[in-house]
Amino acid sequence: MNVVAWDEVGNNATYTVEVKLYNEMPTAAFTLERNGTASEDGIFFNGSSSADPENNPVSFEWWSNVDGTLMVGQGIENISWHGHLSRGVHQIELRITDDRMDHGGQMSVVSQLITVDNSAPRAVIEELALFDDLDSSVLIPFSANGSGDFDSACFTFPADGAWHCAANEPAAGSEFLQIDWSSSLDGRLTPEDEDFLTFETRLSSGVHDITLTLNDGINPDVTATRTLTVAESAPILVLDSPVNGSQFASSDSIVIDARNSVDYDEDEFTLTLRSYDDASSTYIPILADVSTSSVHEVQLDAGVRDLQIELVDATGKSRIESLELLIVPSDPEAVIVSPANLESVDPGATIVFEGASSDADDDLVTREWRLHAPGLQTSVLSTQSTFTQVFAPGSHHVSLYVQDARGASSEQHINFTVRSSLPELVQTSLELSQTEFVSDERVTLDVSVQLVDADGTTDDVRVDIVHNIQTWTFNLSDDEGDGIWTGSLQFQPSGVGQPSFKVIATDGDVYSASVDILYTPLKVVEEDGGGFMSTGVLVGAVALAVIVALLLALQRRRATAEEMKLIDSWGVFGDGLVDEENPEEESSEDEKLDWDNV
Repeated sequence: MNVVAWDEVGNNATYTVEVKLYNEMPTAAFTLERNGTASEDGIFFNGSSSADPENNPVSFEWWSNVDGTLMVGQGIENISWHGHLSRGVHQIELRITDDRMDHGGQMSVVSQLITVDNSAPRAVIEELALFDDLDSSVLIPFSANGSGDFDSACFTFPADGAWHCAANEPAAGSEFLQIDWSSSLDGRLTPEDEDFLTFETRLSSGVHDITLTLNDGINPDVTATRTLTVAESAPILVLDSPVNGSQFASSDSIVIDARNSVDYDEDEFTLTLRSYDDASSTYIPILADVSTSSVHEVQLDAGVRDLQIELVDATGKSRIESLELLIVPSDPEAVIVSPANLESVDPGATIVFEGASSDADDDLVTREWRLHAPGLQTSVLSTQSTFTQVFAPGSHHVSLYVQDARGASSEQHINFTVRSSLPELVQTSLELSQTEFVSDERVTLDVSVQLVDADGTTDDVRVDIVHNIQTWTFNLSDDEGDGIWTGSLQFQPSGVGQPSFKVIATDGDVYSASVDILYTPLKVVEEDGGGFMSTGVLVGAVALAVIVALLLALQRRRATAEEMKLIDSWGVFGDGLVDEENPEEESSEDEKLDWDNV
């Protein structure tokens, strides 16, 4: 360093001194500004009073023994920090150094103790527009948005919303908040042991004071209150079936299931279902004032159907919901009621063919009962819904075919079997003009007999007569169709005797025929004979009667003798001794009777 001195007359002198200068460390200094002592209150650290004597570039760090490094930066003009600190006692340090190599590892530090108190929670009930128009059916989305505690990190709150919370996790961890929602009428609104900042619920009708209470376990409870007025509501429709926009066929039974519908005022209510009628431009009831406790079924005409469902409770409050269904035309359905498929039918029975075909669109144009015979063209039996017919024995294949105006069709097939019957000649119905004939005398023999054949397939009834070497055969006929078969024969037997007379009914061909035969005796006598009542016959009959009477008398006599012996053995009326000689006597009497000559 040079020191120069001079006077007024121009004299001067110079003095040189050697001076050694050293670079000084920056000086750290800061002030504290804050609005409160709680963790939710912001803090401002102002380090602008710090300086570096040489104005060297400086680096700085704000540090807390609780929260760690708060900020790192460069430049005197930037030495300030604004933020929040965790609850607790903090030693705040401002650390400064410059860029001189010879100051490497050296810091200029200034510190200050700061106490940060625990913040009380904040309770806020979020305002909603629907609060102005509530009834008991409205599901209210309650939210505590804006509530919170600055001693809890924001990630511990729901993602949606603007919560009162710390951006970073407090050093001591986040506090657990106890949250309670309650109503002055309905009591606690959230389940026990559950905490909800947001939830949905319904309120009963009336004026409610809704209270939100938050507690952090350290500070006193904080609350927020909102008064809500809730009106009574109409029933709520919960329609499980059908789904709006669904498609059905006109033949479908549409299930109306509103069993989960509810009235939150617990009033009784009924359901009315209406369909829009284009012709009258009004809604026509399909179901009127029915209970929702059971399922109902309806059918709708084809087309786009605009439906209204109205629920009305006991107080007269009502709610109308609309839905639209697409009903497509349906195909007809052929249904055979009788006879049943694979039915076995009695021979000759009149079969009733009954159909119950339907078309939900009511546009049937064709109905045909068809007979399908193997190897033959299908024939139409009838076009009526019901008719009767008798079928021959055997298996038959019949179908019912229906078709609607759109050309859609349906056909049901059945097979049934008509059993065969055996011919039966009625024995008691056989009538002959005579049964006794005179040898070689020519007479007309008239025959009549009743034939029972349910299936009516027997067409061969004949009479066979055999007498010695003579034979006669002639056919009977049922000219009246009443089952009485008649015929006649010029009959001239030769020689006495008993001709064989048979009536033979044959049903079927030679190899599988069913046959029934009636027999009856005939008699041929000589011209002077007396017939069956001749003298010989009378004598024989009288002799037979005498023999029968004799036998009866003998049997009665033996029975009487046995009874008397039994009485004597009792010792009351007799002498108590059994006569041993009587059996021998009676035996001898029996031996005297010659049975061969009787």
